Amino acid sequence: MLTINNICYSLSVSQIEVVLAIHFLFFTERFIDCSIMILHYTERGMTLKRYIVEFGSGADLHGGNVTEAAQKAIKDAMSHCCLCGIHEVLGLEGLNQLHIKVKVGCPHPEKVDRQEVLKYLSFYKDIELEVVEGGLEFQGIHVAAMGEGDKIVLANAAITVYIK
Repeated sequence: MLTINNICYSLSVSQIEVVLAIHFLFFTERFIDCSIMILHYTERGMTLKRYIVEFGSGADLHGGNVTEAAQKAIKDAMSHCCLCGIHEVLGLEGLNQLHIKVKVGCPHPEKVDRQEVLKYLSFYKDIELEVVEGGLEFQGIHVAAMGEGDKIVLANAAITVYIK
């Protein structure tokens, strides 16, 4: 059986640009596709290796609060991944060797409170946030107890974890 460990350790970083390793596991008759992609490139004077990309979506149903929708999108993306391979496969001990890029797409990106959005990622030290026009905004229903306005906003988030 070919494993991710065998692929990663058998190839030299100097010999490859991209390693895409797909490892298939069977658990209780369910087929689970796990993948790791490592991409080497230089940014801001350091070589970063892309470890995982995850995405999520979030909504504010009453009031059109894009910050709340962005927070929910980030929380959703984070709930889809576990970075145990950083310790178990790569042998890294701390989070200081990680660089996190977060890209959020939502209506009215200028209204997003960036400090509030990053609270869900406060345990990471090296974070980069980009907020761009995207997502959706459409007519909802006004419920005074739930917030101001009657707009529903949807946000999407992509979180990329790099190894320094």
